[in-house]
Amino acid sequence: MDRDVIDLHAQAMVMRRRWRVIVLVTLLGLAAAYALAFSQTPTYVARNEILVNPLSSQIPANGIPVQPEEVSTQLEVLASAPVAKRVIDDLGLSDSPSELLRSVEVTSVDETRVLSLEVTRTDAADAGAIADSFGESYLAARKEGAENQANASRVALSDEFSGLQALLAEVETQLETVDDTERASLLAQRQGLLLQLTQLSSQISTLNTTGVGNIEGGEVLEPAVTPSNPASPRTLRLCLLGGFIGLLLGIGLAYVRDRYDDALRDERRLDEATGARPILGHIPRWSGAADRVISIVEPQSPASEAYRALSANVRFLLAATPAGRSVGKVNRTLLISSAGPGEGKTSAAANLAVAAAGVGLRVVVVDADLRQPRLSRLFGLGDAPGLSDVLADEGLVRDHLIDVGVENLRVLPGGSAPPNPAELLASPAAQALIRQLRKDCDLLILDSAPILRVADSLELVSDVELVLLVARNGVTRLRALTATIERVRQVGGDVAGVVFNDLAPRASGFSPGYHALPSSDPDKPGWLFSDDIEDAVDSAGGQRRYSRAERR
Repeated sequence: MDRDVIDLHAQAMVMRRRWRVIVLVTLLGLAAAYALAFSQTPTYVARNEILVNPLSSQIPANGIPVQPEEVSTQLEVLASAPVAKRVIDDLGLSDSPSELLRSVEVTSVDETRVLSLEVTRTDAADAGAIADSFGESYLAARKEGAENQANASRVALSDEFSGLQALLAEVETQLETVDDTERASLLAQRQGLLLQLTQLSSQISTLNTTGVGNIEGGEVLEPAVTPSNPASPRTLRLCLLGGFIGLLLGIGLAYVRDRYDDALRDERRLDEATGARPILGHIPRWSGAADRVISIVEPQSPASEAYRALSANVRFLLAATPAGRSVGKVNRTLLISSAGPGEGKTSAAANLAVAAAGVGLRVVVVDADLRQPRLSRLFGLGDAPGLSDVLADEGLVRDHLIDVGVENLRVLPGGSAPPNPAELLASPAAQALIRQLRKDCDLLILDSAPILRVADSLELVSDVELVLLVARNGVTRLRALTATIERVRQVGGDVAGVVFNDLAPRASGFSPGYHALPSSDPDKPGWLFSDDIEDAVDSAGGQRRYSRAERR
């Protein structure tokens, strides 16, 4: 049951992520259907119904009454070339019989003697006129055929009657000259001829009584009505069908794109890429100046709240290390990086530093991305000298730490762009600088270069306790994040956790309207770090994942 719910949720998330593709393909389907309907020539359909009556009044020469015609035969007769030729002559059409018959469809109504005739033309008046003319021409042809057959029967019967009369006259003559022996035979023959003449006279009388004008082979039950609307194209139906097909194709394309797009868009994929490593922070998307620290300019925003939760989770994770439990307080070094550029690692480092300083920790944040340093711009420090200058000149690091106006927080900018950043970070001077900074602060945060782009960050892995990666929603690739973790592992380090950045506000779990309250302790403003952190970590076996900081 739970698996089914998870699958449904995953499918809904796919369509939510790819809704633009679904809408676009659906609109394309509608547009294609409308264009198809617009390109087609409108056609009109006129329909009439004809009742077929049996011609039982016709009597053939052999004296056997004609049986009622089969309806299937009359279907062929109604849609035959002779009838079409009559219609063409009647209406003065330019079509040939075969061309006209292509626009005619004849069917029988259930199992009755009613024939339904439909005529499809590009002109509504033509369709109605042709349908009526077909009915009239069919009945006229049927009547004409019946008349011809009746006349032929009448002529045949008259000839036979005349022949019998001549034979009877001959028998009458023979009766006057024969003796009594032959008289009996001639009288019998005479009697038979009289009987045949009586029968033929009755048949001829019936034909004469019926008459040519009284022979009817059927009637038009429902005359054709000139159509007012085209039968095709049916624009509305065609557009609905096109939209439905477009919707199905859009959903299919959305799933295909989502299947082959390995961008991280949900926690499920993030867990797959990181091997189920803890997600220490869910940072919501926020609108504002990208070159400012949001924890300073908007301290009550959902994003600032998320960074405070990240600070709490990082501090618990730091305290869970063996060294952290032995010391009893946060006094560790944290390296923050990402797989590639533009994923928010520098913003995460700056805001995490502000949040940690807010709970009373002495924090130093170092811009160790010597190729593209950004911390100075975030804190508004300009082109201040920093890490590269200290390592190159072997000066005192304290002289380059800058107070940015946030209590307990100092910043070491990246400094001038060096020609050999990886060699500087791998030098003994860099290791000594990190050791010195650790002595002077409770939390040291290193903002390093993207791991997959350059080797600079890998030179620092052995000098820190925790490595934290930032993954940006919709930007970071699953394979890239997996490769980043593997590179860290290859140099003897391990990624402790991940920050999921640029989430929709609802997905991050933080929303406006619910803010942190200041502490009542003037020495520890804002969020407080629990004094019982060691007990909390020990009770969870060092494996507990915290979603928010504790408050006093």
